[in-house]
Amino acid sequence: MMSSLHATLKRVLCEQPLTFLDPVFYTSAELPALEQENIFSKTWLYACHVSKVAKPGSVNVIEAAGRSLLIIRSLEGKLAAFHNACSHRGSTLLSPRQSIKSAKCLVCPYHGWTFDMSGDLKGLPERDRFAPNVDFDKLKLKSVKIDVWGPLIFVSLNENPQPLSQFVGEAAARMADFPMEQLIPLFADTYDVACNWKTFHDNGLCDYHVSIAHKNTLKDVQGSTKHFSYIFDDYVNALITPITDIWKKENDVWDALSGSWESQFVTFGIFPNLHVYALPNGTLYVERIDPISVHMCRVHTEVYGLPHHLDSVDKLKSWYDELFEEDRKLAESVQQGYVSIRQEHGYNSYTPGPINSLESRIIHQQQLIRRHLLTGMPQEIATPIGSRYSKSFEQSAAFRSVNQR
Repeated sequence: MMSSLHATLKRVLCEQPLTFLDPVFYTSAELPALEQENIFSKTWLYACHVSKVAKPGSVNVIEAAGRSLLIIRSLEGKLAAFHNACSHRGSTLLSPRQSIKSAKCLVCPYHGWTFDMSGDLKGLPERDRFAPNVDFDKLKLKSVKIDVWGPLIFVSLNENPQPLSQFVGEAAARMADFPMEQLIPLFADTYDVACNWKTFHDNGLCDYHVSIAHKNTLKDVQGSTKHFSYIFDDYVNALITPITDIWKKENDVWDALSGSWESQFVTFGIFPNLHVYALPNGTLYVERIDPISVHMCRVHTEVYGLPHHLDSVDKLKSWYDELFEEDRKLAESVQQGYVSIRQEHGYNSYTPGPINSLESRIIHQQQLIRRHLLTGMPQEIATPIGSRYSKSFEQSAAFRSVNQR
């Protein structure tokens, strides 16, 4: 017999006409483990900027899909990623969020096993006391798939992920003329937000609230919704808006850009938990949303720009701080609403409201969540969807309005 949660998942994932995800997806304590297994462990995840491991022998510790990972630049200059766990007893080699600018080896603090910067085991105390048949050559650090999109490093716990270039597809195509490699780090922050990671991600993909909630920040950049246009790829969605006259008066277009970049602002949503915003003055905003618990997420923000932007970094940071606080309040209030709804209605008696076409990027993200969760559901729940989008999405007004532009 299915649990009440599984019954709701079956209804929401497989049976009902297209709607927003039910509040159970944002409030059930059982969901984070399912998401780690079926979403975060199966796809590409943004790890860090190449500046974190710029020199040979540098190491950066990151968290991805609930695992601690080492991003390493080998002494030969090659990028690699490994689980932050000794191959002997699993002890972490470096502490969380630690970084090393230059090293020739990694030494386990537990038993002194020593690994080179390519992950190979090179030394260990009392070697002669191990059984003679131990094959030490096989006890290298466990590697993780790694690749780069421009200066952005991605990792995947999937042993056979699709190429990163295909995964970021449309984003890579749109950013081909935006020389990200020339940008430098301006500032970075980490925030703990009292909401589910999907709640905060949905908010970042919501183009319906901009003119209401961001009147003094984002609206001055994006302008009227009548000029909004969209692109959808397998794992990427993009909002393209012309920059406003207000923005043009206060900013200069980067001379390295040409064509449409001279007048457009592009915001990408990249599955499962990444936002990238690119402006024609050369500033680039990268935001990764990591799940902490069902009611808490950690948001890592990084802003990159040109050297002359350092002269106005305080003003730029103030603008981003204001924008982030606006979104934090919105996302936390939505999470509180989901909790109240579930307490009042339980699993099965609440249906989310209608979809506005300005919320189509949310639906794109949620369709991907549906499909990834379906791959890990028990057989009585997991039924094939059979198309790039479910038929209900292809027949929806949101889908038609986006694809008729």
